[in-house]
Parts: sequence; structure tokens; C-alpha cells
Amino acid sequence: MKKVLIIDDEEAILAVLKAVTMRAGMQVTACEDLASARQHFTHDYDLLVVDVSLPDGSGLDFVESVRKEGYTGQIVVMTGHTALNYTNLSIDHILLKPFSITTFLDLLNQ
Repeated sequence: MKKVLIIDDEEAILAVLKAVTMRAGMQVTACEDLASARQHFTHDYDLLVVDVSLPDGSGLDFVESVRKEGYTGQIVVMTGHTALNYTNLSIDHILLKPFSITTFLDLLNQ
């Protein structure tokens, strides 16, 4: 069973993504901030879905730190900011908000 960690501070988005992920037959942990994500994070997750703008910091900093720790799983970053430069990070996909559930499911199933 695929294990997914989702980090987003928007309660409605987090609830929908968690429900969709669970319906897809995956184990999911949902976190509203980086502090919670850091407590739950292990290298056992197959996929991290991380929002860029979080109340206690940048999701990009979290991505950078887990990659430095040797995390090799897939990372998807969610953002509404098209002008940011993500080329220096090891990110597998960028989801531009708003995105469709179909797009999210496609990423889950890769």
C-alpha cells in the first residue's frame, strides 16, 4: 500500500486531498503545518505532497531538508505562484493551484 504525506494549511483542500488519497487505496497522513509534518515524516513515505506557503515556514525548505536527509521518494509541490524558480530543488512534479482532482489522482497513480 502506497504511503502518502500531505502538507497544506488550507483545511478544505487538505480534507479533499486526504479523502481522495484514501479512496485511491493509499495510506495517508495529513498535516496542516511544517511542525506536524516534521513529527510525522519518515523515509517510509512513498510520496510527499507539499504546499509551498505554510504558516510556520516554506514547504520548499522542508523539501530541501528531507532531500538532504536522503529521502528518495516522489515529491509533489503545490503552489499558486507561477513565478517561483524550482529548478534547484529535487521535485518530481509541481501542481499549480487550482488543480483538478483528476490531475491529483494521475500524480498519485504514477
